[in-house]
Amino acid sequence: MDFFKAFDKVKTTFGKIDVPVNDGHFAVQVNLTDDDCNGIFYIEMKDNQLFVEPYDYFDNNAVITTALKDFTSILTGKLKAADAAASGKITISGDADRLIDFLNSIKQKKTRSAAKKTAAKAVKEAEKKVEKTAEKIADKAAEISVSAKTVKKAVKKSAKPAAKKLEKKVEKAAEKIADKAETAVKTAAEKLAVAQKMADAKKAEPEKKSNTKKSTKDK
Repeated sequence: MDFFKAFDKVKTTFGKIDVPVNDGHFAVQVNLTDDDCNGIFYIEMKDNQLFVEPYDYFDNNAVITTALKDFTSILTGKLKAADAAASGKITISGDADRLIDFLNSIKQKKTRSAAKKTAAKAVKEAEKKVEKTAEKIADKAAEISVSAKTVKKAVKKSAKPAAKKLEKKVEKAAEKIADKAETAVKTAAEKLAVAQKMADAKKAEPEKKSNTKKSTKDK
């Protein structure tokens, strides 16, 4: 990669980030140290605008010397400017504090595609949560259904012996009632027979007396 391709990459990266600009003026010269794409370009904030051009800037506020990869990492937020300076990945001359503040103020733009991806990801996560919740509810419902069936079986099982006991009690009670009824019928029949005999005996007494009187007169 030559310098101009490297510069285009940096400028494209600046188009994807939010750089806060103000009424003041601040200019930074960047020296790329890569063997294949070494060169100089500048970043200037002026009149609320940002300029990135492939030239040197003599009247600058700060100079940063670094490799393309490290500078791109700082712009994309993968590497903090202070950490890069502390580790020697960048060298700063001039107003270092203001330069580091400037680099730290850079934020990534949320593009529509990124927003769509974020929304799609959120939707998928929500769908997964809903699916898991639905599965839990289904499992719980299945457990309740199984419990209900178990209870039904248990009730039926416990009801059978109780029903048999009741049936036996009813049968015994019916037998007792039948026996009592039979005894009552027999007793009534016997009493009726005795009463009939007594009635027949009373009926026969007048006839016997009249026959006795007739036999006396004949004598």
